[in-house]
Amino acid sequence: MNLDGEKLSEKLFLNKFGLSLNKIEKGNKKTPDFILLKDNEEIAVCEVKDLEEVVPSKKAGWNVNKFNCWTRKDNAPQKIRTKIHKAYNQLKAYNLPRVIIFVNFCTMMDVDDLKQAINGYLPYESRENPKEITYIFDKSKDSLERIKEEIKGINLYVWIQKNHNNELYFRCLDDKIGRNLYNIHFKPHLIN
Repeated sequence: MNLDGEKLSEKLFLNKFGLSLNKIEKGNKKTPDFILLKDNEEIAVCEVKDLEEVVPSKKAGWNVNKFNCWTRKDNAPQKIRTKIHKAYNQLKAYNLPRVIIFVNFCTMMDVDDLKQAINGYLPYESRENPKEITYIFDKSKDSLERIKEEIKGINLYVWIQKNHNNELYFRCLDDKIGRNLYNIHFKPHLIN
């Protein structure tokens, strides 16, 4: 499959927000993909990470259950954490706000997987009592511990859901820089 999250990101950022993604020349060192520009002013450094469609197979760790359906342990948060780690190493040398743009081509992932990758859990509302929340903790706590400082080192996470009409979601941690970037340049899109 020919994925091109970079081109999709460039198009969406320009058309929806009037922001330009200026490609950074690749050198010998790890470099991010883009400098984000507003009216030719550098406002952030960005790395685009594609999340590829998953094709179930035994080779890829999937099994067929008694209902003849493919199943496997959910590894989406771990995949996202790996991409955060790689992106952070590409972004960290820049003295600009750091942005990771996830372009999701995978029908088995969504923005909740990003939340779980960052937080280590997902909250679920009880069907019987909507005021009751259950937290489902992720079993890959080791990977979360390894990159928790890197997670905090990203000012803004952008999620583009390719299979849902390029829906955009934004995620800031308790980070003033990321919130300012979002409030000035991306509002009124959903902050998650």
